[in-house]
Amino acid sequence: MIAEAPRLSCTIGAKPAMRHAMAIARSHVRLCRQAKITGVAFFDFKHGQTGVAPNAIELHPILGFHCLTGFLRAYADKPHRGQALTRD
Repeated sequence: MIAEAPRLSCTIGAKPAMRHAMAIARSHVRLCRQAKITGVAFFDFKHGQTGVAPNAIELHPILGFHCLTGFLRAYADKPHRGQALTRD
């Protein structure tokens, strides 16, 4: 499943409380073996995305993020662009 954490500059039209929630969640996004992610359901369409769900549902934006199991240290300093869960 794809989950997106937008940059603060992309949330200008959102209410202040939602902008704050998105900013906090974005700052917590990490590559984990297992995570609990809270967000708004968004039905996209399949257009070649990596990690797309069978029905193309996404979480966009992410409003909460918590690692449940080990943080993947091997990826700690590597860019995450292009993976199903990104910070950019």
